[in-house]
Amino acid sequence: GELRTKFVKTTYANIAITESGVITSRSDEGNGNIKLELDVWCEDNEGNKLTVGDAAVLITSELGDY
Repeated sequence: GELRTKFVKTTYANIAITESGVITSRSDEGNGNIKLELDVWCEDNEGNKLTVGDAAVLITSELGDY
């Protein structure tokens, strides 16, 4: 997967931060694999965005060994 973020506001230690995201794109990659693209951000307890960015993840049809 991929994750790109940038700070858009000063972020202080010892404050509560909420991570959020929304799926912006879903595509069939073949063989039962699905690629999701997301907008992601973090907010403080007042709803101010501290970071913004985007992410991509590939959901595979195989679970693999655990």
